[in-house]
Amino acid sequence: LINYYLSKNEDLNNKIQSSYINQYFLEQLEKDIEVTLDVLNQMNDISKFKISSKEEKVEDEILGMNFKGFVDRIDTYNQYVSIIDYKSSTKDIDLNLAMQGFNIQMLLYLKMITKKYNKDPGAVLYFNTKRRILTSKNSIKDDINKDDYYSMYRFGGYVINDDSTIIKAIDPNMDRKSNIINVSYVKKDGKYKGHILTHQQLQLLLEEIEKHIYELYL
Repeated sequence: LINYYLSKNEDLNNKIQSSYINQYFLEQLEKDIEVTLDVLNQMNDISKFKISSKEEKVEDEILGMNFKGFVDRIDTYNQYVSIIDYKSSTKDIDLNLAMQGFNIQMLLYLKMITKKYNKDPGAVLYFNTKRRILTSKNSIKDDINKDDYYSMYRFGGYVINDDSTIIKAIDPNMDRKSNIINVSYVKKDGKYKGHILTHQQLQLLLEEIEKHIYELYL
């Protein structure tokens, strides 16, 4: 796909061919994409959530104001819907900032998508496409532990979960710690911990966000 794109853009192709630095960056881009696709395919094979839509336009009215945008990816499972945003760097949701009206775009998108799809919220997630560097104390001759490798690509963001249904659907193979989402199971407490919001917490968060929007724009 990269070569095809370059074949249709002569000026860009000439810039790359005339610069060793640009050629190096292109090689790294190809490797980043290859690793990203490998990790995403691995996650998709494991998860019960399946891709329903990509680059979907979302538009709705909130408190009399029109909001619109595009969601990179939408996954669905039974009555649940999750949204995923692809980033080229680390990105997460800071709930403290969200309560103050910052870092709220994806949370608003989740509200709009659940309404559009007439489903319950499942998760609001970020995926960092940047290639990770695996460090290990083991000998260089030892095989790489695939779980350690894939765990570096966990989604940022939060799972909306009351009874572990969504967690188990996103990562059915999870034991003590998920390789897909920032969630772990504490056996002695008999509960899941990590980046988890209950439906009630999400609703309260969205109500606070809407208050800030109202104060800011009206």
